[in-house]
Amino acid sequence: MRYRRPSSVLILLVTAFALAPAQQRTAWPTAAWIRATPESQGLDARRLSELDREGDRPLDDTNTTVQLEKSKDWIQFTLDQPMDAAPGTKRTYNSGGSQLLSGIIKAATGRFIDDYANGMLFRPLGIRGFHWKKTPTGHPDTENGSYLSAQDLARIGLLYLRDGMWDGNRILPEGWIRSATTDHVPGLPGRWAYGYQWWLTTRDGVEIWAGRGFGGQLLIGIPSRDIVAVVQAWNVFGGGPRPIFDPLVAALLAGEAGSTVRRWMCG
Repeated sequence: MRYRRPSSVLILLVTAFALAPAQQRTAWPTAAWIRATPESQGLDARRLSELDREGDRPLDDTNTTVQLEKSKDWIQFTLDQPMDAAPGTKRTYNSGGSQLLSGIIKAATGRFIDDYANGMLFRPLGIRGFHWKKTPTGHPDTENGSYLSAQDLARIGLLYLRDGMWDGNRILPEGWIRSATTDHVPGLPGRWAYGYQWWLTTRDGVEIWAGRGFGGQLLIGIPSRDIVAVVQAWNVFGGGPRPIFDPLVAALLAGEAGSTVRRWMCG
């Protein structure tokens, strides 16, 4: 099977977080991973899930994501960075925050996220092939490093459209989908808001969820139309990716491609 980088490894990350029992999710030892300072009070796994990777700097050595990926310990590198604002008061792209969630999952479950997700998420959904890149310490790369086929990524989107149910079995906790797709960071540019690693918007009054990944990757869910769409791209060399989101969504809402997408997913 040929693996392709999914539109957002962060969707897999936050979905794995949801798989833990409720009492375990609230007790995950976030504090053990965060330097104890007045500024860090209130930072927990849910706050980390409301952040994304750094995107306002060029991809050179001034970008802390580049620095992180060159370090020997991605988690420790993140922990060594100073807090520049109190949790919940500022929203900025932050790859290190997503990598911290990888460490938190390992500390809480005793399993790396790729093994944990394989048993709790992938296999129940019928996903048999995937690749998750490792960091130098052996932790999976949860800021930019998982690979799925387009069909298998669509299964993740369909799980969200089905309120966490799959073949009559509850995979994700009741109420999690609505919480994950609620505007926790509203009022972002371009008519966007942000949930738990999901980008949220509306077009013509229709609610849309999106995993928007580096290089033009997309996982789109339109719950009212029962549509999931996947775009796999890797436009990272010179110039930005062509804006495909709005034309694709317009076609899906107009019904020009919706039936094709549904047939492809179910085939």
